Amino acid sequence: MGKHNLIASPNCITGHSTWLQVKETNVDISNTMNVLTYETTMTGSSNRHNRRFTVIGSTLLGLVAIAIVLTVVFTTRHSHTTNASKSTSRPSTVAYTKPRTWYVSIGTQRHNTIDNRNVTLTGLSFYPSIITIDVGDTITWTVNTTGAQTIRFSNGDPPPPPSSAIAESAAGGHTCCTIGIQVSSGMLVAHDTYSLTFTTTGVYDYISDTTEGMQGVVVVQQKGSSYPESQSYLNKLANREELADIAVARQIQRSHIDEIKSPQQRASNLKQLSIHTPTNARIVLSSTGGSGAEGIAKINASTESINASADIYRLQPTTKYIMAIERGICTMTSEASTVSESQPIAASSSGYAHLHINTTITNQPGIPEAGWFIAIENASNNSIVACGNISYHNAEVTY
Repeated sequence: MGKHNLIASPNCITGHSTWLQVKETNVDISNTMNVLTYETTMTGSSNRHNRRFTVIGSTLLGLVAIAIVLTVVFTTRHSHTTNASKSTSRPSTVAYTKPRTWYVSIGTQRHNTIDNRNVTLTGLSFYPSIITIDVGDTITWTVNTTGAQTIRFSNGDPPPPPSSAIAESAAGGHTCCTIGIQVSSGMLVAHDTYSLTFTTTGVYDYISDTTEGMQGVVVVQQKGSSYPESQSYLNKLANREELADIAVARQIQRSHIDEIKSPQQRASNLKQLSIHTPTNARIVLSSTGGSGAEGIAKINASTESINASADIYRLQPTTKYIMAIERGICTMTSEASTVSESQPIAASSSGYAHLHINTTITNQPGIPEAGWFIAIENASNNSIVACGNISYHNAEVTY
């Protein structure tokens, strides 16, 4: 299958723009003048009085005009302030000329107690998992868990074994990314930070050598491109992702406690126990390019194999299609694009096809939380007719 190396650009990023609307206020000045003239004529009986009241009328007219101008100016400023306060800062339509620094968290933790034992709920992800920046920008990561982590951009090469000395060592300096040259932070512990500056456009996935499934994605646009999200929006997104992972950890905790009924049994069975989420996910496949195709895919992975299947509808009857697991984001792939793909299957006369992948993998510890997607492709030209990002919640419960 051909690679889909679609470089991120402003055209790849969609968003909303905020417009300021100012209402026009129409005032009939001539009618106001007529009223003032009528009143001054009826009041005064001499030219002196008429002149005096004409002056007063003109003065009042001037004050009315000034009041109208001030009202419009105040309304415009107030409207601008109100709209700015309601804005969620997504997207940022400003193209910055100077490089920016962005911030990503590594992991998150919550603590509680069961039967007087400390329990730690850990979200094992990069928050946010996907971030879009420009060439020349820098990302700073901060470790927010008690466990050690790394940041590794493999850039097309297989990562080293997790327990090896290479996995724990820094490599590649502080710029990224060049295909074939790995960049690694080395071992990081709680509150450590690590920064990288990105010099080349592309879609780059990265992992932690110490944690299965912990993977993030950096999309690098051309310098000067508008950002799809602000840092404040990314912080809110990161918080939602953290809460979702912790919620999964709580579910795992409750289900495990239900299996061990008495406190005495729990005390003997929960020593140094660490429970991870299962490595499976369900993916909604949406139409691309106006094809109309859609469906559902399921994936299950271990340290040695991947099983995936998809039920797709509204395909072109009798046309052959394949399912591919790709690295990157739906419609934007990294240089090392294809993980695995199915055999071509012809759609039925009703436009339905069931596609399946069963393959052995190496150097890939399960399903990454972000950075893979499933694509349904026309087998004759590799055009994608439907796709969906693979995403699941990576969490751990430690007693």
